[in-house]
Amino acid sequence: MTDAMFSSSAKPHFIKPMLPGFETYIVIPKAFYSNYLEGRQEGNAAELRSDATEITWKIKIDGRRMTKGWEEFAVAHNLQVDDILVFRHEGNLLFHVTPFGLSFCEILYSQRDEKDVKDTTGKVTRSRTVKKNGKNEC
Repeated sequence: MTDAMFSSSAKPHFIKPMLPGFETYIVIPKAFYSNYLEGRQEGNAAELRSDATEITWKIKIDGRRMTKGWEEFAVAHNLQVDDILVFRHEGNLLFHVTPFGLSFCEILYSQRDEKDVKDTTGKVTRSRTVKKNGKNEC
């Protein structure tokens, strides 16, 4: 076996299960924060993207917590307790988020409504909410 198999990814990941109370904020795992984010939070904001929508969500970083803006991301993605999110760090506090359901398969979404939404800076933009498809089979 080569050492390359055990080296860290160029785009590191962390996993977060959605536990009761996840709606208002989530906590970045301590090891991930220490290795990749600590001291690099210019402006104390992260950006989240997903395949469910073309929107980039601005989320306030408060220590290890993702706070302001997180609730809007969670609502727009119809996240529920027991969903599992994989956060892939693309660099510069940009994360690609992939949600998985109870089946441990990726949640598929379809577009729903379009509406005006305020981001964390107060800017109003058009937003699409998404809904989970009935099945999240692999």
